[in-house]
Amino acid sequence: MAIAFVSAQSGVFTTGGTSTTFSSGTLTAATAGAAVCIFAAGSNATPGSWTLTDNVSGNTYTNACSANDVAGGFSAAAFYGLNIQNGPTVYTVHFGGTSSFNAILVNVFTGVATSSAIDGTPAARVQALPGTGTNAISGGNFTPLTAGDLIWGATVDEGSTGTTVHGTGFTLGTTDSVSYWSEYNLSGSTGAQAAGFTDATNGGADNYISAGFALKAAVAAAPYIPPRPKFVTLTRYTVSRR
Repeated sequence: MAIAFVSAQSGVFTTGGTSTTFSSGTLTAATAGAAVCIFAAGSNATPGSWTLTDNVSGNTYTNACSANDVAGGFSAAAFYGLNIQNGPTVYTVHFGGTSSFNAILVNVFTGVATSSAIDGTPAARVQALPGTGTNAISGGNFTPLTAGDLIWGATVDEGSTGTTVHGTGFTLGTTDSVSYWSEYNLSGSTGAQAAGFTDATNGGADNYISAGFALKAAVAAAPYIPPRPKFVTLTRYTVSRR
């Protein structure tokens, strides 16, 4: 089954306020069975313990990877949810403590496996002044074992300069055109790779937190093949009476 990006169900939301949670704005209801990839950020220093919920019941989200920039006082975490049901329209990150300059980036995809979809080990990291080279900004390598995965990544420019672009071979997912970007590749290959971004203007001056992971495509159900009919051979006997 082919994976597809659903732009109407995706977006970036930011605030300068301080709170223990932060929610997205209202999006178009997620398609039944879809996968949701979410990048959340804020000043709270324990992103590995952040959790995520939505505004309906029955869906669960996994904190796939995270990183904390101790020097910069900023953190980010990447989440995913599979086989989403009941049409959620709002997503909320729970920081487990106070956090400011919060943000949440939501991307929705169809055609992703509904269970056991993660392929390889998700990667996230902080980069101080990663440079202006092509794909210099990334969460680090992860190694999918299956071809045709959804390769997804996101980044935050802590300098808020708005000059980052998506990496080679990727399509821009969502951006606020200032600090946050996501990208995707719908035909990922196997082997070590990273969801990279490029900032040819400020990559040598700003700090970034990035994350990425791979999700397997759904496998189409095998066509039904009816069982072969069984044939019984009948033998005719003649009985004579004496």
